[in-house]
Amino acid sequence: MGMLALAPRMQQSCPMRVVKLMPAYFCPPIWLYLDESGVPVNVDARDLPLSTELVARIKRWDEVYQDTFEVGQGFVTEAELDVHLEEGIEIAQEIAFELEGWAGASVFEPNADLAQTVERDSFTIVRAPRSLVFDPEMTRRSA
Repeated sequence: MGMLALAPRMQQSCPMRVVKLMPAYFCPPIWLYLDESGVPVNVDARDLPLSTELVARIKRWDEVYQDTFEVGQGFVTEAELDVHLEEGIEIAQEIAFELEGWAGASVFEPNADLAQTVERDSFTIVRAPRSLVFDPEMTRRSA
């Protein structure tokens, strides 16, 4: 168990519960929506009923993102960003599989700052942000 003990309402299945994977500087990349308020709680992956392997993968993926802060808040190339986004999608899919019955959906959302622009030499590549929603049956649709 991680930093927080799961509250009783978080230990049971909840169709309204949504887990979002979105990196942000200086905090864990897991955001948990517990109700219809639309206000997420930032949680450590260790506080969710996830396998130790998936928790470790999330940690490694987040470390790559956190390291971009040191190089000027962003990935150096579009290719590096694409690799990170694709792995985020794969991780969100794994979260959906592992939390089936515990959460109603798993969402991947790239960080808005990094998803829209990538610096390359003296120009900026503009990219549309994308968000994918995975329900427990792994139905993929744009959000």
